[in-house]
Amino acid sequence: MTARLRIPPAPAAAPGGAGRMCPFDYRYRPALFGRRHEFEAEALYIIGGLYGNAAALDQIEGMAAAERAPVTVVFNGDFHWFDADAAWFAEIERRVTPWRALRGNVETEIARTGDIGAGCGCAYPDSVSDDTVNRSNDILAALRSVARAQAGAAERLAALPMHRVARVGALRIGIVHGDAWSLAGWRFAHDLLDDP
Repeated sequence: MTARLRIPPAPAAAPGGAGRMCPFDYRYRPALFGRRHEFEAEALYIIGGLYGNAAALDQIEGMAAAERAPVTVVFNGDFHWFDADAAWFAEIERRVTPWRALRGNVETEIARTGDIGAGCGCAYPDSVSDDTVNRSNDILAALRSVARAQAGAAERLAALPMHRVARVGALRIGIVHGDAWSLAGWRFAHDLLDDP
């Protein structure tokens, strides 16, 4: 018998409205990346933000098939987004499931068993417009309805880890969706990384 993992409602959340708050259950310590690697790869593709794009997935699968070395593909979350249609969602689920995956804020909020007011779970900073935040919350609501109608989808997404550690040759690689502190962290955003 396989145990089912459920993502319970967070006990509380950081300040901010739906789409801007960062739930406390998104947080983790950077020190956890010091753990032993979970898998080794000769060639590692980390796919960020597929967002339900089946055409991009075609290209990823083609590139992986063309590699000389065996390829390990890891989707680092938010592989669902614009696929708020039953057949489209099912296709993305079917095609991503054979690979390794993390859950991003999208998958986490699809799978959450209660509404804590996180909306899309994006934890958008103030620099993102309210229109974008509201649109993202609407997309997540539609996507959640589609996912809940598909047997086992929410449970499968809930069981995905928030982070992984891989080894490629002599390199240890921490794989995250957001940053080293949070599932929806923005500290690795290009504008922050470029700031001396």
